[in-house]
Amino acid sequence: MQTSPYHVGELRVQQRTGETGPASLNGRNIAPHVPAPARGFVTQQDMVLLGTADPQGHLWATMVTGRSGFAGVSDDLAEVRVRIEDPNKVLEKSAALRGLQANDSIAMLFIELSTRRRLRVNGMLTRADSAALEMHVEQSYAACPKYIQRRKPVEAGHLHPVADGDGTDSLAALVSLIERADTLFIASAGPDGLLDVSHRGGRAGFAEWHDGALCIPDYAGNSMFNTLGNLEVDTRAGICIPDFERSYQWLLTGRACGQFEVEGTEDQTGGTLRRIKFVPVEWVRLPFNTARMWAFVDSSPFNP
Repeated sequence: MQTSPYHVGELRVQQRTGETGPASLNGRNIAPHVPAPARGFVTQQDMVLLGTADPQGHLWATMVTGRSGFAGVSDDLAEVRVRIEDPNKVLEKSAALRGLQANDSIAMLFIELSTRRRLRVNGMLTRADSAALEMHVEQSYAACPKYIQRRKPVEAGHLHPVADGDGTDSLAALVSLIERADTLFIASAGPDGLLDVSHRGGRAGFAEWHDGALCIPDYAGNSMFNTLGNLEVDTRAGICIPDFERSYQWLLTGRACGQFEVEGTEDQTGGTLRRIKFVPVEWVRLPFNTARMWAFVDSSPFNP
């Protein structure tokens, strides 16, 4: 008898939303290796989102940039390798990657903004140092293109470093980005500690800052509820909000919960009445590890 690919938190949310049937069908796409057709896709990418836990247990989502070919998949599709290029030691200073070691859980999301293609890969580190990260794959599947805003890479030229910022002194700058952001990423953890990092997108300002919390709408999707399911069993979360035009990102870590049947959110949530409420305890602004910029092309046709 085939066991479910979902853990108790994911099953709970699927049942609560009445989407057990579609989730069961889509769950057949989850594999313990990278899908063979996606191997070439990974090698073409020039950025990856990482979901990690620091030594204190805080979760982080971080964008790591590189040149096409900086990531690769082994011949047997069971291993993923990411070479690290960090000339200004940006990542070295970040708590998100500091202290990573073999046997730590890690999540990777390869996303190509120009084509709206993405691949999720979760597993365990077999190598972690300043030169590379290597993962043994435990779960992988290609996700749908919904809610991804198309962007194309542009020449970054010479960019001035962005100063790190944290605490309340930089809150105004963070909120300013939230008000115009159309893309963010969220890291979460399942009951077995396996990490996941997921994309969230919408129209500019789709996520809203209210009374010290970031409210992120949960639109209709693939019915798997990986993130909401994880938050059912572990409230730790990390958020990455990239500024594609200025080559930097905000990283936030804190606690989150799923909210269901939230009155008055029909327009904001596209009718699902669901959202994620994230309360940060720490945040930092970092430049991308290699100077990269993307120009906006168009919004997703699925955006509410």
